[in-house]
Amino acid sequence: MKLLIYGMTEDEKKTLAEIRQQVDVEEIAFADGIFTKDRIAEVDGFRAIWIMTNSMIGEEEARLLSEHGVRYIVSRAAGIDHLDLEALLKYGIKAANVPSYSPNAISEHTLMLLLNALRHMRRSEAMVARRDFGIAGLCGREIRTMTIGVIGAGRIGTLTIKALAALGAKVLVHARHVHLDLVGIATQVSLSEIWERSDAIVLHCPLTKENTHLIGKETLEQCKPGVVVVNTARGGLVDGKAMLDALKKGKVSAFAMDVYETEDDFVRVDFEGKPTGDPVFEELLAREEVIYTSHISFLTDRALYEIMRISLENASEYEKNGICHNEVTTGKGQ
Repeated sequence: MKLLIYGMTEDEKKTLAEIRQQVDVEEIAFADGIFTKDRIAEVDGFRAIWIMTNSMIGEEEARLLSEHGVRYIVSRAAGIDHLDLEALLKYGIKAANVPSYSPNAISEHTLMLLLNALRHMRRSEAMVARRDFGIAGLCGREIRTMTIGVIGAGRIGTLTIKALAALGAKVLVHARHVHLDLVGIATQVSLSEIWERSDAIVLHCPLTKENTHLIGKETLEQCKPGVVVVNTARGGLVDGKAMLDALKKGKVSAFAMDVYETEDDFVRVDFEGKPTGDPVFEELLAREEVIYTSHISFLTDRALYEIMRISLENASEYEKNGICHNEVTTGKGQ
């Protein structure tokens, strides 16, 4: 089976070469950037493609891929909201993801963002850069004095909850399922209690049609004044315009994000000196109480190795058996 890999860096290719000593597929080729329907001719002769979450596979893309002979998609991520699973099923294409690679990487990044927000790190760095070594506006907060609400308690959320509790926070959690490990560590509550009681809110849940803009105008109005919000899950969970308004009013004291709703238009691209085309995002970036990292919470050496190893194993399983144990279907959650 021939596999076409999109958007892999030179360093990642070196890591992949190491992994291919143990796991391999018949033939691999590389393409820069992301897959789009305008590049469909590139997939001719390939039975499988390897993509990231910024390659959107909808109805038309699925049809074109099928017509050009692609039967398998390997997605190097846990999230699957970039894949139209019903369309893939309709056109006879199977897809696999990487359900877990290093939840520690994302959890640690989440804590880093929260701590940076609480200690006004962006303001501090700007002051030092202009050689202002004062302390005006830099008084922070200690986690042990805070009630922190976490939405989502999967592998990543569970790690974050344990870390917050270890630092002394009173932790509230809202999730469909809460692991037994969290009994006595966090209190399971309703969403309304998360809004009303939390000094900081951390998002660790998947994006669905039902929870798009989970944090929006109405929910922000229910929050405590000066709430801090951290999102390392999915950009669409937060209504950017509503968040901007809440920051301007002081309802939200800090917003830290590793993801943004329209990030597919600019993430992984150098926009130095150029606008992203999203005025709300640009205004958020300009605010010193906003911290943004460009979808890198997963980006550690351990996580990258595991992502590529599992992705290649997925491709190898499809090559050998036509099925994969990490296959995603319309009945499988994110």
